Amino acid sequence: MAECSAAARVAKLQSTKLIQSVRRSDVSRLEKVLSHGVPELINLLHPIYANSPLIVAASEGNAAIVDLLLSRGADPDLKDTEGRTAVMHAASRGHVDCVTKLTEFGASVVSEDHDERGSDILLLACYVPNVAKRST
Repeated sequence: MAECSAAARVAKLQSTKLIQSVRRSDVSRLEKVLSHGVPELINLLHPIYANSPLIVAASEGNAAIVDLLLSRGADPDLKDTEGRTAVMHAASRGHVDCVTKLTEFGASVVSEDHDERGSDILLLACYVPNVAKRST
C-alpha cells in the first residue's frame, strides 16, 4: 500500500512540475521532466487541476508548446473532467494557431463536453467575441 501511495505522490509531483513548465514555456525543464518522469506522464490529468499539459498549453495559446507536446506523444483527444479536449479549450479562447496545430495532429472536432448544451468545438468558438472574421 505504501508503494502505491508513494507512486501516486511521485506522479502528482511530476505532473505539477510538467504543468508549471508548460505555463512558464520552459522547454528545457519540460523536456527534462518528460524524459525522466513516470510512464505516460504527458497524458496524465493532474489530480488537483484536472487538466493535462496539452490542455494547459492550448488554453493559454502556446502553439510552440502544443507542437512540442504533440510531437512527444500527447493525446490530442484527452478530455478534462468537464469532457473538454485541448482543441475545445483553444477554440473557446480564440487560439486559432493552436486549433490548427491540434487538428493537424488528428484532434477530433466532433467531441462534445458534459455541459447541458453538449458544446462542441464550433459552439465554443462562437462564444469568442474577438475572433477574426472572414472577409467577404
